[in-house]
Amino acid sequence: MKKIVERLIHTASSGKDTIGPATLGEILRSQRKKLGKTRQEIAVAIGVSNDLLYLIENGLAEYSEVSNTTFLESLAEQLKLNAQHLKELMLTAYPKPSAHLSSFDHNPS
Repeated sequence: MKKIVERLIHTASSGKDTIGPATLGEILRSQRKKLGKTRQEIAVAIGVSNDLLYLIENGLAEYSEVSNTTFLESLAEQLKLNAQHLKELMLTAYPKPSAHLSSFDHNPS
């Protein structure tokens, strides 16, 4: 798994290709299953909802839901993945929205 993740990071950072949210979700789901853990077990361990992990594993999460450093570090720890590699994969799969687009989503309350 480590070699697959490293290859994906290298490929994405070289500009030759990118991975999308669905591909990243498949990697995370595969690693979770390899460890014999349920989504619920991972969710409880890192303090997020099972629904969020479902969205991530199925490529349906939003950038704001996956960009928190503490969340990524906790997820990496639970899935026995390198935290920095996971952050790089998340940023590749979920590029930060441009400022002019993200301002439409801003909710001041």
